[in-house]
Amino acid sequence: MLKSIIIRNLAVVEDVEVSFTDKMNVITGETGSGKSLLIDAIKLALGSRADKSLIRTGEKECFILAEFIFDNNFEINKILNDLNISDTEDNCLIIKRTITHNSSRNHVNDEPVTIQTLRKIGKFIVDMHGPYDHQSLLEDNKQIEILDSFGSCKKTLLEYQNVYKEYSELKNMEKNFESESKDGVNQEIEFLEFQINELNRLDLSVAEEEMIKNEHEVSANAHQVLMLSNEITEILNNGEDCAYDKLVASQNAVNKLGNLIPESKNWSNQINEAVNIILDTVSEIEKCIGSIDASSERLSWLDERLATYQNIKRKYKSSIDDILQKKKDWNKKLEYLKNIDKNIIKIRKEIKQKFEILINKGNKLSLERESSADNLSELITKELVDLGFENAFFDVKISKIEPFKLGINKVEFGFTPNAGEEMRDLKLVASSGEMSRVMLAVKNVLSKQDDIPILIFDEIDANIGGKIANSVGNKLQKISKNHQLICITHLPQVASFGSNHIFVSKSVVNGRTYSKMKVLDSNERPEEIARMLSGDKESKISIEHAKSLLIDES
Repeated sequence: MLKSIIIRNLAVVEDVEVSFTDKMNVITGETGSGKSLLIDAIKLALGSRADKSLIRTGEKECFILAEFIFDNNFEINKILNDLNISDTEDNCLIIKRTITHNSSRNHVNDEPVTIQTLRKIGKFIVDMHGPYDHQSLLEDNKQIEILDSFGSCKKTLLEYQNVYKEYSELKNMEKNFESESKDGVNQEIEFLEFQINELNRLDLSVAEEEMIKNEHEVSANAHQVLMLSNEITEILNNGEDCAYDKLVASQNAVNKLGNLIPESKNWSNQINEAVNIILDTVSEIEKCIGSIDASSERLSWLDERLATYQNIKRKYKSSIDDILQKKKDWNKKLEYLKNIDKNIIKIRKEIKQKFEILINKGNKLSLERESSADNLSELITKELVDLGFENAFFDVKISKIEPFKLGINKVEFGFTPNAGEEMRDLKLVASSGEMSRVMLAVKNVLSKQDDIPILIFDEIDANIGGKIANSVGNKLQKISKNHQLICITHLPQVASFGSNHIFVSKSVVNGRTYSKMKVLDSNERPEEIARMLSGDKESKISIEHAKSLLIDES
């Protein structure tokens, strides 16, 4: 459940803290007082897009802290672990969100997270229903979604969708095959062969390019290389007073110390090692210098070869490694195009096989839907009777159609509000008030199926009044036995069913607007219900009426 929320500098809300119970929480207040801001704050805590205009005028940031607590039956730690977030303490979840004009900082139990992570958490813990959600009932795909949710068909639907994706990809391949004209294919084959033959003729490699660069650098500077190398060998071994001669002289002197200082034997070995190092180094230098081809012919060849690499890279705007990979891809495509007729036959065979699997999966899904449709119809009809449709009937009709992403069925919700009338498509017969009640009936049925702990209803009772309002309030209260319920309402009958009543008011102080949110006590609550009944919270008649509602519905 949502235990409490702190809101600072959100539009006209400066600083408020609101607490909730685990049952039915109702939010009331005059139009424009800021009731929706409380729902907006919850949405922001759960990752909704931050509109910077919501930051209170003159403030640098907006801050929201929402504290949730769950019982042991709800596996909040598993949800968090799947998102790489540490376990909670005592199943308590604290979400903080700070929104500035340039950024958004988000934390779950003091761990920084992304907006996407907040949204994923929100999908598991809160189900929100706005004032226009009932319109989605008229969408064909939404009706399928409702039936699948009720019948627990999601696993079978996923199996079907995996096959449908593979089938669609094969159909797209077939379409591409058929759209390619024979002339176009031949032209592409000629072009690919030209590119491949060019690269084969040039015989390029990453290793050779590196070698060419290095040798070209040396050859282009051959004179300086030879001069410096000769200078080195002169100093080490070939010149007068060279290092080698000096070391040999020192070796003779050390040998004479042999009988006088025992340690001199080690000196002799070290000098001998230095002599060998000089000789080896000189040998390597001379070998390397001797291998340098400084001829004009060799340099000319290196120039041409290096230009070849540079030109081909410029042509394809890629490195040699990437060009060689493109060559592999071109060879594969060339093979594919040369055998396009065979590939079409092969693809069509695969399509036929995949279609058979798809239909089998679709039939399995269809059977699951059919087995739950009557039960869903019956349960929603019972809910509608409780909501004032004494002679109404709700029907779920399933028919077979061509395969698409949601199966091989068309699902149609039928509705008749009165006895003796013909069952017709829901979108053709229901008014907005009737649709609100139908949506509430559907949500109540589905609430028994899902395990989302928190349900938020934002004016779902719009366009409802009178006796029906009492039925709606009673129905919402029943839902709150299995879920925490947070409900914005304008109906006193609905508000009277709440276990926790949050009153939202607005005032102007020194030219600034402030929205306040307060949990009403048992003495304050009748006054708010009276205001909702007659607009006058001090009217004795209205207060008595309000008290009777609270007593009757307690």
